[in-house]
Amino acid sequence: MAGAESRPSRLAARLRRIGLGTKVSLAACLTVTLLLTLFTSILLRHDHHLLEGELAEKVRILALGVARAAELGLLTDNLGLQREGAHTAAIDPDFLAVQIFDRHGVATISELRPGGETTLANLHIVLTDRLPAGQPVWLPRPKDPTVVGFRVEVPLSTGPDNEALLLDPEATAPTENGGAVQVWLTAARIDATFALARHRLVAATLIVLVAVWLLTIFGIRRLLRPIRTLVEAMARVGRGERTPFLEAASRDEIGLLTRRFNTMAASLAEYRSATTATREELERRVQERTADLALQRDRAQEAVRARTAFLANTSHELITPLNAILGFTELIQKEGSGLPTSVCRDLGRIHRSATHLQGLIQQLLDYSRMGAGHLALRRKPVEVATLLDDCLTSTVLLSKKEGVALKCDIAATLPAVEGDPARLRQAFLNLLANAVKFTERGHITVRARATDDRLTIEVEDTGIGIAEADRDKVFTAFAQVDDVLARHYDGLGLGLPITREIVELHGGTIDFTSTPGIGSCFTITLPLHPQTDDNDPAATEGA
Repeated sequence: MAGAESRPSRLAARLRRIGLGTKVSLAACLTVTLLLTLFTSILLRHDHHLLEGELAEKVRILALGVARAAELGLLTDNLGLQREGAHTAAIDPDFLAVQIFDRHGVATISELRPGGETTLANLHIVLTDRLPAGQPVWLPRPKDPTVVGFRVEVPLSTGPDNEALLLDPEATAPTENGGAVQVWLTAARIDATFALARHRLVAATLIVLVAVWLLTIFGIRRLLRPIRTLVEAMARVGRGERTPFLEAASRDEIGLLTRRFNTMAASLAEYRSATTATREELERRVQERTADLALQRDRAQEAVRARTAFLANTSHELITPLNAILGFTELIQKEGSGLPTSVCRDLGRIHRSATHLQGLIQQLLDYSRMGAGHLALRRKPVEVATLLDDCLTSTVLLSKKEGVALKCDIAATLPAVEGDPARLRQAFLNLLANAVKFTERGHITVRARATDDRLTIEVEDTGIGIAEADRDKVFTAFAQVDDVLARHYDGLGLGLPITREIVELHGGTIDFTSTPGIGSCFTITLPLHPQTDDNDPAATEGA
C-alpha cells in the first residue's frame, strides 16, 4: 500500500525536475497530436459515411434499373428478358447477387458472383426461393464484409411508392404486385479504396505531426533561449561571478525581464563592490586590533609574571627576618620569666603583630603560587570533624576577645575526604577569621553534614553582611566590598580568593548567601570521592 502511494509522489518529483522547455514542448506536441488525431478520425468517419451513402444510392439505382429492364419479362413470364435484366446488374464491379421473383413470390432468376454465396452466408443471409416479406435480409456484424441490398417490387403499375430498401424494417410487401427484384452489392472494393485512402491519410498525418513536433520543439527552444540565458546569468550571480550585460532585443515580457535583470545585476555589483571594500576595511581593522590585543596580552602576561615573581621574591625576603623575629620573641618570652610586666606586654604585641604579618606574607605567597598555577595539594584521607575542631580551637580565643559566641553543629560521624589537610585547614580558618572580623556582636555557627557523596560545611555569622551589588567583589583578589571597610578592617583581600582556589582544586564549590545588617553564610561542598586527573599536579603532588 505504501509503495502504491509513493509512486505518484515519485512521478510528481520527476515531473518537477523536468525543465520548463521540455514541459512546454511536451504539452504543445501532445495537444497538436490530439487535435490532429481527432481531426483525422472525424474526417475518416465522415468519408466512410459518404462512401456507404453512395453505395446505398448506387444499389437503389441499380435495382430500379434491373426492375425496369425485367418488367416486361415478369409481365409475360419471359425468362430470357428477365435474365437480360439481371445481367445489367451483374456487369457492375460491386455486384454480389441478384434475384428476380414473379408475381407469386417465386424466384425465377438468381445470379451470384463467384464466392458471393459464401459472403452472404457469413452474414447469415440466405437467398431463398421465396420472396421474404416484412423482414430485413441483411444483419451486419463488426469486422465482417459489408454488403448492401435493395429490393424493388414491380407492380402491375410501377410507381415511386413501390421501392423498399431491404435494410428498412418498416418495408412490407404489397398485396398485389407483378414481381420483385433484389440486388446485393459488396462494399469490398469501396472498403479497399477507403483503407488505401485511410493509410495515405494516416501517413500524411504522421508526417505532418512529425513536422509539427519538430517545428514546435524548435520554436519553443528558440522562445525559451532568453530564459535559459537569464537562468545561467542568475546562477553566475548566485556564485558571486560577474555577469555580462544581457541583450534585450524584444519588447515583450522576456525583454522586460531581461532589462530588469540587467538593472538588478548592476545594483548587485555595486553593492558587492561596496561590501567588499567594507569587508576589507573591517578585516584590516580586525587585524590591527588583534595585533594590538596580542601585544597588550603579552604585556599583561609579562606584568603578571613580573608581579608574581616580585611577590614571591619579596615575600621570601620578608618571611626570613620575620621568622627570626618570631623566634627571638618566643625565646625571650620563654626564658625571660623575671621580665617586667610592661616588657612582657610589649613582647606579646610584637609576637601578635609578627604573626599577623606572617599570615599576610603567607597569603601573598599563596596568591603568587595560585597565579602561576603552582598551588599544589598533598592528598591523603582527612578527618574533617577533627580538622574543624582544631580550627575552632584556634578561633576560640579570638572570638572571645571580640565578644562573639562560637557555636558548633557538626555531625557525630563524618566520613573522611581525600584532600590536603593543611590547605583545607587554611580554607576553614580563612572563613572563620572573616566571620570573626566582620561580626561585632552575636554568634558564629559552624555546621557540617554528609549527604550522598558530598560533604557540606557552612560558616554562618551575624555580621555586617554583603550587599547584592558587591557579590562580584567577594572572590576578587585585593578587593573589599567598601573602601570604608578596607580602612576599618585590616587585610589584603586575598583570603576568600585563595579559599575558593583551594576548594576548587579539591573538586568542590563555594558559595554564600548574605543580607546586609543580618549576616552571611558561606557554604563549602566537597566530594567524598574526588575524580583526580593524572595530569593534574595538584593530584600527584606528595604522592
